[in-house]
Amino acid sequence: MNALHQPSFKRPAAPAVADIATAVMNGVQCLDTSGLAALLGCAPHHVRHHLGHRLDFPAPFIDLSPRLRYWRVIDVLQWLYQPGMRALSVADLGAPRLDVGGIADLLGCSRQHATAVIAKRKDFPPPCINVSNRMRTWLYRDVLAWLAPQGGEFGSGGHTAAPAIVDADGVAQMLGCTREHFTDRLLRQAGFPQPFLYASRRLRWWRVSDVLAWQQKGGAA
Repeated sequence: MNALHQPSFKRPAAPAVADIATAVMNGVQCLDTSGLAALLGCAPHHVRHHLGHRLDFPAPFIDLSPRLRYWRVIDVLQWLYQPGMRALSVADLGAPRLDVGGIADLLGCSRQHATAVIAKRKDFPPPCINVSNRMRTWLYRDVLAWLAPQGGEFGSGGHTAAPAIVDADGVAQMLGCTREHFTDRLLRQAGFPQPFLYASRRLRWWRVSDVLAWQQKGGAA
C-alpha cells in the first residue's frame, strides 16, 4: 500500500535529484550530452541521434566531436520554455522533479489515470519540461503546493498537524463518525462537498476548508 494511505501517514519523500552537472566553458555555464540527457530524462544517445538533429534545437556552443559537445544552459532553458509552461531557471536544474510515474506513485493511482486525468486538470501545475509524452516532468514543489494550497499538508485521519487535504478517514475523524457512516450516508447528501482530488472510489481527498464550510452551514454527522 502506498505510504500516503498508511494509518501512520508520513509526507512522501522527495524524489531523487537527477545529477545534472554543468561545466563552465569559456566563462559560460554549459551542459554536456550527459547533463542534457539527465535534465530531459532521456538517454545520452537520444540527445546525440535525435534531439541534436532537430532544426529547432539549439546549436552546441562548443562542438568538438559527436561525443564532446556543450550547449549553453541559457539556450537550452529558452528552448524548453513554451507559453503556458513552468519556466525553469538555472537554480532549478537541481530541483526535485516528478514524471507521470512519480505523480502516480505520489497520489496512489495508475500512470494512465495520472496522464489522462490528473495532468489534464485545469488547476494542475504546468510541466517544467514538455519535450514529449516520455520527456515531461513537473517540479516536485509545484505538485505539493497544488496538493496543499493552504500551506498545510495532505493526510489521513489527522496524522499531520494541519492538513489542508484529507481522505475519507480524515473526514470521518473531523466529523466524529465512522468511515462507513461517512461513505454510506454523509457522502450521499446533496450538499456535501465534492472531492478536491479523485483517483478512484478508494483514493479521493477533500479540502479541509470545504468540509468546515459545510459544517458551518449546518451540516452534521
